[in-house]
Order: sequence, then structure tokens, then C-alpha cells
Amino acid sequence: MAGLESVDWLTSTTAMELTEPPKSLVVIGGGYVGMEQAQLFAHLGARVSVVGRLAPHAEPELAQGLREVFADDGITVVEEHATAVATGIGPHGQDVVVSTASGAQVRGARLLVATGRFARTDGLDLAAAAVDVDERGFVVVDESQRTSNPRIYAAGDVSGAPQYVYVAAAGGRAAALNALADDGRATPARVDYTGLPAVVFTRPQLASAGLTEDEALARGYVCDCRVLGLSDVPRALVQHDTRGAVKLVVDATTGKVLGVHALADGAGEIMLAATYAIKAGMTVDDLADTWAPYLTMAESLRIVAGLFRNQMPTSCSRLRSLVSTGPIRGPGRSAGDAWSSVLVQQCACSASGTLAAGLRCSRSRRGVFTGTAAVLTIAAIVLAVTGARRADLISPVAVAARRLNPRCVVGPVQGGVEKTGSSELSVGAPVIRGS
Repeated sequence: MAGLESVDWLTSTTAMELTEPPKSLVVIGGGYVGMEQAQLFAHLGARVSVVGRLAPHAEPELAQGLREVFADDGITVVEEHATAVATGIGPHGQDVVVSTASGAQVRGARLLVATGRFARTDGLDLAAAAVDVDERGFVVVDESQRTSNPRIYAAGDVSGAPQYVYVAAAGGRAAALNALADDGRATPARVDYTGLPAVVFTRPQLASAGLTEDEALARGYVCDCRVLGLSDVPRALVQHDTRGAVKLVVDATTGKVLGVHALADGAGEIMLAATYAIKAGMTVDDLADTWAPYLTMAESLRIVAGLFRNQMPTSCSRLRSLVSTGPIRGPGRSAGDAWSSVLVQQCACSASGTLAAGLRCSRSRRGVFTGTAAVLTIAAIVLAVTGARRADLISPVAVAARRLNPRCVVGPVQGGVEKTGSSELSVGAPVIRGS
């Protein structure tokens, strides 16, 4: 890049050696290193600008979500190609000035270049050993990590593999096994990249496993996709951070999961389960029917899989199915008991804002119902199984609900439909009022 040699620019390594953050910083590159460093310095108080396409390999829905996060963090993003670097005089002294393809100029006290890494193989004299390299200097290897010289193997970043620690370890293992094996080895060790996970440690995290939608189409799949906003994920609601989404990429012919992508706090923690699902050849039905612990971000996998069945996004789909097939019944209970049914419907309301039987729940008060739903669901199960009288549970439910939300009131309704500021509940149901 023109003028780069005239600037004392930073790398991701030297940036971490600074003893104090600069007043302002220009980052060239919107990949995972550029994004992580840009947000880090912004959170430390620096005025940060990013030049380059943000999250270029991420799903577009998630990249857009990250743009909004960066805007909230005060980070300026100029999604253009940087063409030149120069120095200039700014309000605080000498500045670095980065010019873009359109002629725009971005200024900062320091410059961080995060445009990727290249292999430093020039000094190895690989040509003398008949080892080929590509145009960027990376050693060319086959699936068994063997180079163009059959007696030499290479692994890790120098081989042009995805630059992750776990990929380097897997490649090194395969290279060692193949290099030390007898020539008659029937099946050489290989690295299986199916479901390969990746995490960008921004806040929230950007994570993926498997194929993107574009990659699936390029490989000839007829793909189907669903995107679940975090406003329908209970864990995100509890954490009061619903920025982001989860996207599922599926083979439309077989229903098999091809890729999982997420922008969420703790998105990286979802990816181990996502990798298992992809490697095991699980379908969306398998995911939707698999248990998921409540109030975990990984639960979003099951919820988004349910969208392929046109289910409402809720963590209570199993209980909702009881309502859709008939009323809850138990010893001493009459068929169609409104109290039991509405409790289950109320649980469905907590995540989706829509009751299973067509009643409505205000989405604006979703936070109130998220906490009380679990208590009410337990009460519904107790009623259905034990046949306890409604009056026996109103008091403890009220106490538990008020502990979760002191402004929540639970009380009986003698008939009709009670309409409150936040919900409509059917005959005989306890009224939940939250303000």
C-alpha cells in the first residue's frame, strides 16, 4: 500500500504492547483480528475507525447486526478499500491519514493494519527441496499434508489451512502419522473440515460452524435457511441483551444441517453442539426434537430448528403441543380445565408473545412473563398430575411471581375473559399483571 512504509503502523501483536490506548485509531481490515482489536480499543476509550468490509465472510444478516453494534460503540466503519497512507497534522498533532478508493480520508493518531497474514517461507529455499508454494508463499499440501516432495510434510498456518490453533493441531497430527507410517498404509490420516467452527471474540461474539448459505449454494445444495432473532431466545432476554440472531442453513432435500451461524453473547459456546449436529448428519427435525436445557444460549439451536416446522419461537414447544392436541388431564381434573391450559399457554407466551390458543400477550411486557412463566408452568404440571385445587396454588404462585417481579400481581378470575394492560387470559385463569 502506498505510503505505508512512512508510518509507524501497528500489528495485532505490537498493538498489545502499547502501555496506554491512543486517542484515536484507524484499523485497516474488517476481518476477525480487525474487529476484535477495533472494539477492544473503542471500549478502552479510543475513537476508532475501521476501513474495509466488516465481517466479510459472515452471513449478511449477522454482519449487519455487528455493524449496528459497532455503531452503538461509536466505531466508524468505512466499507471501502484502503489505497494509500500518509501523515498529516491534526488537532492533537501528527495524524495518520488513510485514503480510500472513493477518495475519502480517515484520520487517527495511530494506524493498525489487520489485513491478514502471509507465509514467511522466503528464507527456507524450498525450491531446492522441490517443495512448491502458492502465490502468497504458503506451502502446497494434499489431503494427507504431503507436499510436492513426497518425503516432506507441512502443517499449520504455513500450509495455507484456516488459521486456528485447533486446525494446526489436527494438521500436525495427520502429518506426523503419515510421515512416520509405513509406505503401505492403506488409509492416510486426513483432516476432516466438516462442521469446522470459528469464533470472533467481539461483544457479542460472532461464531459459525459448517457452511454459509453462499457456500452451500456454490456446492450445489438446494438450501433452506431460517433466522431467529435473539428477542425470541430466553437466555438473551434474561441477560437483557437481545442484539444478534442465529441462522440455520439446511439441505432442503434431506433436511440435514449444513451450517450454524450466530451473533450473540456466548455464541462460541453454541458451536460445539452445532459441530456435533453437522458431523452426525442431524436434520432439523432431529434438532427440534432434541432436549435443550432452558436458559442457555445453546437452546437457540432447538428453537430455530422449530421454525422449519412453522412453529412459533418458544422454549416451551413441548408443553404447547399438549395444548394443541387436547387439554391437560389428571386424576380429579375435568376435561378442558381452563386453569391448566392457560398456564401452559402462558409459558408459550413468555418467549414468543403469542399464546398457543390464539390469545395475545403484549410483546412489550415480555420481560415480565419470562420470569413468571417457569413458575406457572410448574404449577400447571402439579395441577395436571395431582389434581390440586386451583385455590391451593394461587397463593404460592403469587408469592413466587412477586419475587421474580415485585410489580406482578396474580389473582383468580371468576368468569369471562380478564383483560389487563399486558395480556388476555381465558376463563378461570389466574391474572398476571405487570407494570
